[in-house]
Amino acid sequence: MINIKIGEQKSYTYTIQLKETGLPINLVNSKILFQVKKDEYDTDNFLIEKNITETSEQFVDGKIIDAQNGKFTIFFKAEDSLNLEAGQEYFYTIWRIYGNTKEVISASGSKVEKFIVNPA
Repeated sequence: MINIKIGEQKSYTYTIQLKETGLPINLVNSKILFQVKKDEYDTDNFLIEKNITETSEQFVDGKIIDAQNGKFTIFFKAEDSLNLEAGQEYFYTIWRIYGNTKEVISASGSKVEKFIVNPA
């Protein structure tokens, strides 16, 4: 779950690991796609979308900071949450894209996790 205040600048750091072994997933040549939506089943209307790579801007979208050890950050600028409603429950999905493969790597392994917006 991600908890953020309206207008808050905040980053989250993730380490992605294989569930079976606990070893980190190598993110070299990968892209992380982070998407927030109002309806957990929506596949097109994203309220926040971040494209995270080894060369992306750390304080715009986030950045893969240690690709071989599966570490990346997601950065929320103040304006990312300004159009969201406090107290409303939103949902997010984190994808790993590499080659022609797109896989869910959200925290629990489900396609959606909760994204909570609180008053400023």
